[in-house]
Amino acid sequence: MSSGFASLAGTLRAQAEVLAELVVLAQAENEALVSLDHEALRAAIAGQEERLARLARLDDERGSTAESVLCERGMRGSPGLLELCEALPPEEAAEGRALHAELCTLAGHLAERNRQNDVLLRQALHHAQHSIALLTGIARQEERSDTYGPTAHGGRRAGTSVLDRRA
Repeated sequence: MSSGFASLAGTLRAQAEVLAELVVLAQAENEALVSLDHEALRAAIAGQEERLARLARLDDERGSTAESVLCERGMRGSPGLLELCEALPPEEAAEGRALHAELCTLAGHLAERNRQNDVLLRQALHHAQHSIALLTGIARQEERSDTYGPTAHGGRRAGTSVLDRRA
């Protein structure tokens, strides 16, 4: 195995590990959203931010390592991992394809978790907006109220409604 591909494979394994951690954190976020556990939600989001920063660093590393593997093979351009595997010896190509499949599977799991969390967040936002609209509507009704608002009784003196007189 060439040292360039060994380095690339190590970077791809590290990316797979980070993606697996992101899947676990997305599940934790999902559970926190369902249970309304704000502390767990903050912890999951903080963990996701850390992993995303690490994933970005690994992606830069993968790009430069892939470039060195391309140079070793006398290739130019920026082929994807599967195209690169076609130019590798059979053993390295098999490992590269396996890593590609693992990365795709993990990315799919993460995308599904993110979709589920998006639905939960949208539902929570809709509920909050509906509650605010109801409360705002009640406040506006009270402001316009003929009995208790600032324009009570159409300019008449407060306390002169039938209900106020009987009490």
